[in-house]
Amino acid sequence: MYRKKDDLEKIVVDSSISIKEAIKKLDEAHEGVILALGKDGVLKGIFTDPDFRRAVLNNVDLNKPLAEVMNTDFISLDIDEFTAKKARKILIDNYISHLPIIDGDRKLVDVIYERDFFRKGRFSSQQLDQKLSIPAVIMAGGEGKRLDPFTRVLPKPLIPIDTKPIIEHIIDNFANWGIDEFYISIYYRAKTIKAYFEENLPDLKVSFLEEDKPLGTAGALKFITNHIKQPFFLSNCDILIEANYSKMLQFHQERGNVLTLVGSVKHHQIPYGICKTRNGGDLKKIVEKPEYDFLVNTGMYILEPEVLQYIPHNQRFDITDLIEILLNEKEKIGVFPISSGSWVDIGQWAEYKKTIEKMA
Repeated sequence: MYRKKDDLEKIVVDSSISIKEAIKKLDEAHEGVILALGKDGVLKGIFTDPDFRRAVLNNVDLNKPLAEVMNTDFISLDIDEFTAKKARKILIDNYISHLPIIDGDRKLVDVIYERDFFRKGRFSSQQLDQKLSIPAVIMAGGEGKRLDPFTRVLPKPLIPIDTKPIIEHIIDNFANWGIDEFYISIYYRAKTIKAYFEENLPDLKVSFLEEDKPLGTAGALKFITNHIKQPFFLSNCDILIEANYSKMLQFHQERGNVLTLVGSVKHHQIPYGICKTRNGGDLKKIVEKPEYDFLVNTGMYILEPEVLQYIPHNQRFDITDLIEILLNEKEKIGVFPISSGSWVDIGQWAEYKKTIEKMA
């Protein structure tokens, strides 16, 4: 049962660190949880993806201590009472994916993960329970100019990552949550894209939305107006998002949104000293290399079918145009935040190279 010290250290933090530092640790660990210990080694709280989302949505200052937002009412199991059967039951009954094991002094001994009991397959146990039955639309018609000169030879959706093209990784991420109905918009090198699917993914349930001219990031959605009667995912074809798609849909539906934007927290540091002035030119102070946090648009959305009425027929129309119209119409739009480590924008050379190195 006992994990290596290094495995535990990657999810353990001091409870005095900032929320921002905790989010970075959460990203680096890739386990969906970090454990906050006091100076005495006592487990004080846990910080998970949902805790992170609540902090961001409530506009909590990320420079505040982690202790202000971490969960101190967490479920754990005493090492003296541990059995594999009991741990498995706690995970299932409480619908959690991690279980801290503590000793009589509440010091951390180990962590049990859901995967310790459920074999890896197409779905984890939680994904099986949360299997989604809604369509996904992938916008793949653009020229991919940010990846020039690759895209002079291959269309952006077919640029390879490891042994598969970008678009197949995107489809796999949706399929991991049970989504098996796809609509793909195509324009640039459309025949090449269709040929790839016909030869390599002949059994995939896919309909192509063929543009006669570039229709922007949302114009091709007009083609599905009479085909989709339920909420659906919309994704750009140059992003990879590793997150809980079921939680996204649940958030969207519980809040009654007509459109939900998936946003990512990005930390940006200005590499210079910032001058603060007063009295028309007197220096007040210099803030050295300040850091800022932004919630940015990832390029993934959930939409209700009624929003399609606002999309013009056969005209260039971007998703930002649709969002602006919906805001003017006082429609409800939400933002579902994910961590920066959950999102990769492969449409940029630097990020594409990082992704290649990560998956090598």
